[in-house]
Amino acid sequence: MSSSAAEPIPLRLDEALFENCMTQEAILSSWLARRGAWIEQGQRLAEVLVEDMRHEIVAPVSGRLIDLVPVSSVLEPGDQLCRLDPAAV
Repeated sequence: MSSSAAEPIPLRLDEALFENCMTQEAILSSWLARRGAWIEQGQRLAEVLVEDMRHEIVAPVSGRLIDLVPVSSVLEPGDQLCRLDPAAV
């Protein structure tokens, strides 16, 4: 069932980034897009560091970028990085 008013979609830190890692923490090193920007599916959004390895975070859907966590935040698997609002045009 589809709805004309889609809810913002949370983008969470993928637990797969932590496979074979000794630590379960990441640091948000940078945002590659600004709050309020329109983001296309597959666009690079952010970079996180897990055990000194840089990983790019890409948008799973298109939408307006909202509710960003601050750069340098310490994150755990499944933590929300931001939300993408597909209804905000």
